[in-house]
Parts: sequence; C-alpha cells; structure tokens
Amino acid sequence: MRSLPLFREMRNTHFGALMKAAFLHSFPPGVVLITEGAEPDFLHVVVGELATRYRVLVRELKNHKLRTGVERLANWILRLDREQGEPASFLIGYDKQTLASLLGMTPENLSRNLAALASRGVIIRQREIRVYNREALREFAKPDPLIDDR
Repeated sequence: MRSLPLFREMRNTHFGALMKAAFLHSFPPGVVLITEGAEPDFLHVVVGELATRYRVLVRELKNHKLRTGVERLANWILRLDREQGEPASFLIGYDKQTLASLLGMTPENLSRNLAALASRGVIIRQREIRVYNREALREFAKPDPLIDDR
C-alpha cells in the first residue's frame, strides 16, 4: 500500500496574523498520511479545502499585482459596501496600520489613497466611510469578477 505525506518536513516560509479568533490545529510532519484506501469523504474535504485556499491565494495575488494601491482600496470599499447591503455609511473594522498591510501599502500611502477617492464618490471621516456615488467609484475601480467575486 502506497502512502503520501500530506505535510512535508519543511520550514514554514510564511508568517500571518489572525484578524479574528480562530482555532489552529498543528500536526507534526508525517502524522497525516493519505493512502490508497483512505476515506473518500476525508479526501474530498482535504482536496476541496486546498482548492479553495489556492483560489483565494490566486485572487489576492492578482489583486496585488494587477492593480494600483488606490484601485485595491476602491475595490475593498466596494466589497465591504456590497457585503453590508450598501448602507449610507459603514465603519472600518481595522486600525490604519492593519488596513494598509491588508491592502499592501504603507499607512502614508493609505492616507493619500483615501484622499484621492474623495473625487470618486467616497467620504472618509476617521473610521467611517460613506459612499455617496457608487457608480463613480465602480467606474474608477473597475471590479473584475475573476478577482472580486467571493
């Protein structure tokens, strides 16, 4: 019977910070094995999770490489606006440093980009964002379903 290690003995090359409470399960390398006779439901879950995470990674990579910082910010605002039902205004759930990091820019560039969106239908007051011209913002941001649909 052939088996394949799901986790290899390699150093972790990534660092991450959690934005909300989560459980993290860690297994020593080689503990989880996929064998030819493995439970099909388990394999389905593992492959589905890997595919989902890969898709998210590709979308994030496209977002960071194919857009300018202000375009990333505009699309982020549109996504939050859509997720919250297009309210009159909504609050940013992060501090400036964290939001800048999520969008791949410095806090100083985030401030400049927020100011640049004022002419595109967005008013920002501290942590409150108000989108008063969604069409102008959409026209500027040019949302792409291959990147932005979740």
